[in-house]
Amino acid sequence: MTTLDQHHNVPCEIFTETTHGQCLEDRPILSVRDIDVDLGGRPVLRGVNLEVRQGELVGLIGPNGAGKTTLLRTILHLTPKRRGSVILHGHAARRKIGYVPQRHEFAWDFPLTVREAVLSNITASLGLFRRPRIEHQRAVERALARTDMKHLADRPVGELSGGQRQRVLVARALALQPAILLLDEPMTGLDMPTQEMLTGLFRSLADEGHAVIMTTHDLISARAVMDRLVLIRGEIIASGTPSELDCAQAWVETFQVGIDNPLLTVLGLKENGPVEEIGKRPAREGGAETRVQPA
Repeated sequence: MTTLDQHHNVPCEIFTETTHGQCLEDRPILSVRDIDVDLGGRPVLRGVNLEVRQGELVGLIGPNGAGKTTLLRTILHLTPKRRGSVILHGHAARRKIGYVPQRHEFAWDFPLTVREAVLSNITASLGLFRRPRIEHQRAVERALARTDMKHLADRPVGELSGGQRQRVLVARALALQPAILLLDEPMTGLDMPTQEMLTGLFRSLADEGHAVIMTTHDLISARAVMDRLVLIRGEIIASGTPSELDCAQAWVETFQVGIDNPLLTVLGLKENGPVEEIGKRPAREGGAETRVQPA
Protein backbone atom coordinates (compact mmCIF):
# COMPACT_ATOMS: atom_id res chain seq x y z
CA MET A 1 0.00 0.00 0.00
CA THR A 2 1.36 3.45 -0.91
CA THR A 3 0.40 6.70 0.77
CA LEU A 4 1.77 10.25 0.77
CA ASP A 5 3.78 11.98 3.46
CA GLN A 6 1.33 14.58 4.78
CA HIS A 7 3.77 17.52 4.64
CA HIS A 8 5.78 16.98 1.46
CA ASN A 9 3.75 14.56 -0.69
CA VAL A 10 6.63 12.08 -0.61
CA PRO A 11 5.43 8.57 -1.52
CA CYS A 12 5.68 6.33 1.54
CA GLU A 13 5.10 2.58 1.75
CA ILE A 14 3.02 1.30 4.63
CA PHE A 15 3.64 -2.42 5.19
CA THR A 16 1.16 -4.66 6.96
CA GLU A 17 2.50 -8.22 7.17
CA THR A 18 5.68 -9.13 5.30
CA THR A 19 7.62 -7.78 2.34
CA HIS A 20 9.59 -10.08 0.01
CA GLY A 21 9.52 -12.83 2.60
CA GLN A 22 10.97 -10.64 5.35
CA CYS A 23 9.37 -11.05 8.76
CA LEU A 24 7.83 -8.03 10.50
CA GLU A 25 10.35 -8.27 13.37
CA ASP A 26 13.26 -7.97 10.89
CA ARG A 27 11.96 -4.81 9.23
CA PRO A 28 11.92 -1.28 10.61
CA ILE A 29 8.78 -0.18 12.40
CA LEU A 30 9.89 3.44 11.91
CA SER A 31 11.94 4.93 9.06
CA VAL A 32 13.25 8.49 8.99
CA ARG A 33 14.62 9.32 5.56
CA ASP A 34 16.78 12.29 4.50
CA ILE A 35 15.28 14.69 7.04
CA ASP A 36 16.27 18.36 6.89
CA VAL A 37 14.85 20.79 9.47
CA ASP A 38 15.36 24.55 9.78
CA LEU A 39 14.30 26.56 12.84
CA GLY A 40 14.30 30.34 12.66
CA GLY A 41 16.17 30.18 9.38
CA ARG A 42 18.95 28.13 10.98
CA PRO A 43 19.70 24.53 9.91
CA VAL A 44 19.12 22.17 12.84
CA LEU A 45 19.00 18.76 11.17
CA ARG A 46 20.61 17.77 7.87
CA GLY A 47 20.25 14.49 5.98
CA VAL A 48 19.10 12.47 8.99
CA ASN A 49 18.34 8.81 8.34
CA LEU A 50 17.19 6.51 11.11
CA GLU A 51 15.51 3.10 11.28
CA VAL A 52 14.08 1.58 14.44
CA ARG A 53 12.77 -1.97 14.81
CA GLN A 54 10.25 -3.62 17.09
CA GLY A 55 11.76 -4.50 20.45
CA GLU A 56 14.62 -1.99 20.22
CA LEU A 57 15.58 0.39 23.02
CA VAL A 58 17.44 3.17 21.22
CA GLY A 59 19.37 5.97 22.88
CA LEU A 60 19.57 9.30 21.04
CA ILE A 61 22.80 10.85 22.26
CA GLY A 62 24.26 14.30 21.67
CA PRO A 63 25.08 17.65 23.28
CA ASN A 64 22.55 20.41 23.95
CA GLY A 65 21.40 21.92 20.66
CA ALA A 66 22.31 18.80 18.67
CA GLY A 67 18.75 18.36 17.38
CA LYS A 68 17.59 15.46 19.58
CA THR A 69 14.28 17.01 20.66
CA THR A 70 13.78 18.45 17.18
CA LEU A 71 14.10 14.98 15.68
CA LEU A 72 11.49 13.56 18.08
CA ARG A 73 9.11 16.41 17.33
CA THR A 74 9.68 15.97 13.60
CA ILE A 75 8.75 12.29 13.87
CA LEU A 76 5.54 13.41 15.57
CA HIS A 77 4.91 16.06 12.85
CA LEU A 78 4.99 18.75 15.55
CA THR A 79 7.98 20.43 13.90
CA PRO A 80 7.80 20.96 10.13
CA LYS A 81 10.60 19.53 8.00
CA ARG A 82 12.12 21.16 4.95
CA ARG A 83 12.82 17.85 3.25
CA GLY A 84 12.47 14.12 3.82
CA SER A 85 9.87 11.69 5.12
CA VAL A 86 8.82 9.85 8.27
CA ILE A 87 7.33 6.42 7.61
CA LEU A 88 5.52 4.11 10.02
CA HIS A 89 5.42 0.47 8.96
CA GLY A 90 2.96 -2.32 9.69
CA HIS A 91 0.81 -2.08 12.80
CA ALA A 92 2.58 1.11 13.89
CA ALA A 93 0.80 2.90 11.02
CA ARG A 94 -2.53 2.12 12.70
CA ARG A 95 -1.59 3.07 16.25
CA LYS A 96 -0.65 6.23 18.10
CA ILE A 97 2.94 7.17 18.90
CA GLY A 98 3.44 7.60 22.63
CA TYR A 99 5.35 10.78 23.48
CA VAL A 100 6.85 11.68 26.84
CA PRO A 101 7.91 15.36 26.69
CA GLN A 102 10.20 17.08 29.14
CA ARG A 103 8.39 17.77 32.39
CA HIS A 104 8.24 21.55 32.02
CA GLU A 105 6.02 21.16 28.94
CA PHE A 106 3.02 19.95 31.00
CA ALA A 107 0.71 22.36 32.90
CA TRP A 108 1.10 20.91 36.40
CA ASP A 109 -0.95 23.67 38.00
CA PHE A 110 -4.07 22.58 36.09
CA PRO A 111 -6.69 21.12 38.50
CA LEU A 112 -6.50 17.46 37.47
CA THR A 113 -6.02 14.26 39.40
CA VAL A 114 -3.40 11.77 38.24
CA ARG A 115 -6.09 9.53 36.70
CA GLU A 116 -7.70 12.48 34.92
CA ALA A 117 -4.33 13.62 33.57
CA VAL A 118 -3.67 10.19 32.08
CA LEU A 119 -7.19 9.90 30.66
CA SER A 120 -6.94 13.37 29.13
CA ASN A 121 -4.28 12.11 26.71
CA ILE A 122 -6.74 9.53 25.37
CA THR A 123 -9.55 12.10 25.25
CA ALA A 124 -7.39 14.44 23.17
CA SER A 125 -6.61 11.64 20.72
CA LEU A 126 -10.28 10.72 20.27
CA GLY A 127 -11.37 14.10 18.97
CA LEU A 128 -13.78 16.78 20.11
CA PHE A 129 -17.11 14.92 20.16
CA ARG A 130 -16.06 11.41 21.21
CA ARG A 131 -16.07 10.25 24.80
CA PRO A 132 -13.75 7.63 26.35
CA ARG A 133 -15.21 4.14 26.51
CA ILE A 134 -14.70 1.38 29.06
CA GLU A 135 -11.67 0.04 27.16
CA HIS A 136 -10.05 3.45 27.45
CA GLN A 137 -10.65 3.49 31.20
CA ARG A 138 -9.04 0.06 31.43
CA ALA A 139 -6.06 1.28 29.42
CA VAL A 140 -5.64 4.12 31.93
CA GLU A 141 -5.69 1.71 34.87
CA ARG A 142 -3.11 -0.53 33.18
CA ALA A 143 -0.87 2.46 32.50
CA LEU A 144 -1.12 3.59 36.13
CA ALA A 145 -0.22 0.09 37.30
CA ARG A 146 2.76 -0.16 34.93
CA THR A 147 4.18 3.12 36.27
CA ASP A 148 3.40 2.33 39.93
CA MET A 149 1.04 5.29 40.19
CA LYS A 150 -2.24 3.53 40.92
CA HIS A 151 -2.08 4.37 44.64
CA LEU A 152 -1.81 8.07 43.71
CA ALA A 153 -4.54 8.04 41.04
CA ASP A 154 -6.79 10.49 42.91
CA ARG A 155 -4.05 12.91 43.97
CA PRO A 156 -3.92 16.35 42.25
CA VAL A 157 -0.99 16.49 39.84
CA GLY A 158 0.18 19.76 41.38
CA GLU A 159 1.00 17.92 44.63
CA LEU A 160 3.32 15.36 43.01
CA SER A 161 7.08 15.15 43.32
CA GLY A 162 9.33 15.41 40.25
CA GLY A 163 9.67 11.65 39.97
CA GLN A 164 5.93 11.11 40.33
CA ARG A 165 5.26 13.72 37.65
CA GLN A 166 7.59 11.93 35.29
CA ARG A 167 5.71 8.69 35.86
CA VAL A 168 2.44 10.48 35.06
CA LEU A 169 3.86 11.56 31.70
CA VAL A 170 4.96 8.00 30.97
CA ALA A 171 1.52 6.69 31.98
CA ARG A 172 -0.14 9.21 29.64
CA ALA A 173 1.91 7.84 26.76
CA LEU A 174 1.31 4.18 27.68
CA ALA A 175 -2.45 4.73 27.92
CA LEU A 176 -2.49 5.18 24.13
CA GLN A 177 -1.15 1.60 23.80
CA PRO A 178 1.50 2.76 21.32
CA ALA A 179 3.74 0.63 19.15
CA ILE A 180 6.42 3.36 19.35
CA LEU A 181 7.39 5.33 22.45
CA LEU A 182 9.41 8.57 22.19
CA LEU A 183 10.99 9.78 25.44
CA ASP A 184 12.60 13.22 25.74
CA GLU A 185 15.13 13.17 28.58
CA PRO A 186 12.86 11.20 30.93
CA MET A 187 15.58 10.75 33.60
CA THR A 188 16.52 14.41 34.07
CA GLY A 189 16.36 15.51 37.71
CA LEU A 190 15.14 12.14 39.05
CA ASP A 191 16.53 10.30 42.06
CA MET A 192 18.27 6.97 41.58
CA PRO A 193 15.35 4.69 42.62
CA THR A 194 13.00 6.42 40.15
CA GLN A 195 15.60 6.23 37.39
CA GLU A 196 16.05 2.53 38.09
CA MET A 197 12.29 1.89 38.06
CA LEU A 198 11.77 3.75 34.78
CA THR A 199 14.80 2.12 33.16
CA GLY A 200 13.38 -1.29 34.06
CA LEU A 201 9.99 -0.26 32.66
CA PHE A 202 11.46 0.96 29.36
CA ARG A 203 13.52 -2.22 29.06
CA SER A 204 10.39 -4.33 29.68
CA LEU A 205 8.40 -2.39 27.08
CA ALA A 206 11.10 -2.99 24.49
CA ASP A 207 11.27 -6.68 25.40
CA GLU A 208 7.49 -6.85 24.88
CA GLY A 209 7.91 -5.57 21.31
CA HIS A 210 7.60 -1.81 21.61
CA ALA A 211 10.09 0.41 19.81
CA VAL A 212 11.49 2.84 22.39
CA ILE A 213 13.57 5.91 21.46
CA MET A 214 14.98 7.94 24.33
CA THR A 215 17.09 11.09 24.43
CA THR A 216 19.43 11.17 27.40
CA HIS A 217 22.54 12.85 28.78
CA ASP A 218 23.30 9.87 31.03
CA LEU A 219 25.97 8.35 28.80
CA ILE A 220 27.11 5.68 31.25
CA SER A 221 23.59 4.32 31.74
CA ALA A 222 22.91 4.53 28.01
CA ARG A 223 25.94 2.36 27.20
CA ALA A 224 24.86 -0.14 29.85
CA VAL A 225 21.15 -0.40 29.00
CA MET A 226 20.45 0.53 25.37
CA ASP A 227 20.31 -1.92 22.50
CA ARG A 228 21.58 0.76 20.15
CA LEU A 229 23.04 4.23 20.41
CA VAL A 230 22.62 6.98 17.83
CA LEU A 231 25.15 9.81 18.13
CA ILE A 232 23.80 13.03 16.69
CA ARG A 233 25.10 16.55 16.16
CA GLY A 234 22.83 18.08 13.52
CA GLU A 235 23.32 14.87 11.56
CA ILE A 236 23.89 11.25 12.51
CA ILE A 237 27.55 10.86 13.41
CA ALA A 238 27.36 7.14 14.18
CA SER A 239 24.84 4.43 15.04
CA GLY A 240 25.45 1.01 16.52
CA THR A 241 25.32 -1.18 19.61
CA PRO A 242 27.24 0.08 22.65
CA SER A 243 30.00 -2.44 21.98
CA GLU A 244 30.26 -1.29 18.37
CA LEU A 245 30.57 2.35 19.40
CA ASP A 246 33.60 1.68 21.56
CA CYS A 247 36.08 3.97 19.78
CA ALA A 248 36.49 7.47 21.11
CA GLN A 249 36.52 9.25 17.75
CA ALA A 250 32.76 9.15 17.20
CA TRP A 251 32.15 10.55 20.70
CA VAL A 252 34.81 13.24 20.30
CA GLU A 253 33.21 14.29 17.03
CA THR A 254 29.73 14.32 18.56
CA PHE A 255 30.54 16.25 21.74
CA GLN A 256 33.48 18.29 20.41
CA VAL A 257 35.72 17.36 23.35
CA GLY A 258 39.38 16.49 23.48
CA ILE A 259 40.61 12.92 23.13
CA ASP A 260 41.95 13.15 26.70
CA ASN A 261 38.57 14.12 28.19
CA PRO A 262 38.05 12.05 31.40
CA LEU A 263 34.53 11.11 30.35
CA LEU A 264 35.88 9.03 27.50
CA THR A 265 37.89 7.01 30.00
CA VAL A 266 34.89 6.58 32.29
CA LEU A 267 32.89 5.31 29.31
CA GLY A 268 35.60 2.75 28.59
CA LEU A 269 36.20 3.97 25.04
CA LYS A 270 39.21 3.15 22.90
CA GLU A 271 41.31 5.95 21.45
CA ASN A 272 41.87 4.22 18.12
CA GLY A 273 39.41 3.09 15.47
CA PRO A 274 38.04 5.50 12.87
CA VAL A 275 34.31 6.18 12.74
CA GLU A 276 34.12 4.82 9.20
CA GLU A 277 35.00 1.31 10.39
CA ILE A 278 31.90 1.12 12.57
CA GLY A 279 29.67 0.83 9.54
CA LYS A 280 31.31 -2.44 8.54
CA ARG A 281 30.17 -4.28 11.65
CA PRO A 282 26.75 -5.96 11.95
CA ALA A 283 24.35 -3.94 14.10
CA ARG A 284 22.20 -6.91 15.09
CA GLU A 285 21.65 -10.54 14.29
CA GLY A 286 20.11 -11.19 10.92
CA GLY A 287 22.65 -9.24 8.90
CA ALA A 288 21.41 -5.68 9.48
CA GLU A 289 24.28 -3.20 9.35
CA THR A 290 25.13 -0.21 11.43
CA ARG A 291 25.02 2.86 9.20
CA VAL A 292 27.34 5.78 9.69
CA GLN A 293 26.99 9.25 8.25
CA PRO A 294 30.33 11.05 8.59
CA ALA A 295 29.94 14.67 9.67
